[in-house]
Amino acid sequence: MRSDEPHSNVPPTGCAGRGPNRLHLPRKALVLAAVLLLCMATYRYLATMPVGTGETRISPDGRFTASVTEFAQAPFFAGEHRRWLRYRIEGPGLSHQIETPPLPGPGPGSREIPPVIRWDADSSAVEFVLPSRRLRLGTQPFTQ
Repeated sequence: MRSDEPHSNVPPTGCAGRGPNRLHLPRKALVLAAVLLLCMATYRYLATMPVGTGETRISPDGRFTASVTEFAQAPFFAGEHRRWLRYRIEGPGLSHQIETPPLPGPGPGSREIPPVIRWDADSSAVEFVLPSRRLRLGTQPFTQ
């Protein structure tokens, strides 16, 4: 049988699903699906990162920094939104951090309440004064 006869054994080219181009469409579709999935996961990750607002003050002697921040975070898959307050004081040889549940009403950094961080004149302590909570932290490092 010759190759120019109608019933040749030579596979036709250019037909859908046959010939050397048959794997390109599925490979492209897989790459596109992977890129789309990566973009969706990145968007969701960024949308669920903790977001916070608050206040930061430097001590009178300039050695320490105190901050209070109210954070909110959406769950990645399912569950409830999470909210918390973080009190922090940092300086040479010192790093304190305390986390508590949020308070009702406006949080730190809100224009509805006055500044909440108050340093002692000698920078020996800082007080966080919120409408329903007071927290005082010293700047002396812990000794054992």
